[in-house]
Amino acid sequence: MTADSAAALLGEAVDRFCSEVTASLLEVTGGRSGQLGASAEDLAGDVTVEAYRIACAFIDSDGRHSDDELWPLITTFGGRFDTQLSGATPGQVRQTDLLRGAARWLDRPSDLFAILVGADHANGTEHALGYYRRAMEIAHTIVALDVITTEGELAAIERFRSTLLGRIGP
Repeated sequence: MTADSAAALLGEAVDRFCSEVTASLLEVTGGRSGQLGASAEDLAGDVTVEAYRIACAFIDSDGRHSDDELWPLITTFGGRFDTQLSGATPGQVRQTDLLRGAARWLDRPSDLFAILVGADHANGTEHALGYYRRAMEIAHTIVALDVITTEGELAAIERFRSTLLGRIGP
């Protein structure tokens, strides 16, 4: 897989996550973004940060931070944030603390996910399930970028899956 095709795959997974989860948040708030104390643009930004955290957590899940994972991360998220990520190389990213400990993010559901779960329980909707599906798509895409899938990556997928589904409930 070329770096461009890998970046395209991750970019498409991130776009789908951002589109679906942002729409869910807007529906949960009834279009009144003030209900969560944020504008619609802020909500979309928060969802993009969430996608970034998911991607970083899975890159860090085996502690390897390979070029095959980092180039798509840089390409996908570099232009979405006002940071120096867009001009970075994998080597420069590895020299920073950007990914160090990122896998810990998988240990508990995020606040954004909790909002969707709460709305689902109150309204009988399935927004959290949409989040789960799209988050797992990002996770699987990141894991597939490596030439070799490690036990650490597989364990992280299972842990994240179990954590999210455990909160969604039956």
